[in-house]
Amino acid sequence: MFNFDMEMCHNCAVFHDDSSDAMVIVISYDNKEFEVQYGTFDHSELLATLTPINDDDLNSWLDSMFNPFDEADLKLIEERLKELHLAVSVDIDDL
Repeated sequence: MFNFDMEMCHNCAVFHDDSSDAMVIVISYDNKEFEVQYGTFDHSELLATLTPINDDDLNSWLDSMFNPFDEADLKLIEERLKELHLAVSVDIDDL
């Protein structure tokens, strides 16, 4: 889970996930539009460009993007994705 506390007056911020090597990188060149990247130290990708109205709005957007579920929800989603991957693998192997 990420803890977002960015201020719009800052041009850059990096937030680390406590349980993995994942990070969210937020960059702004004009303090109006904020590019949001997600990845690791070695590689990240642009996910969105946000135009918040204030600090709370910026942090709320980031939180809803990266912390939409609690830990129990994440475990269920992970289990379901594994099941879907197995189903897809079986279908592909049967072709």
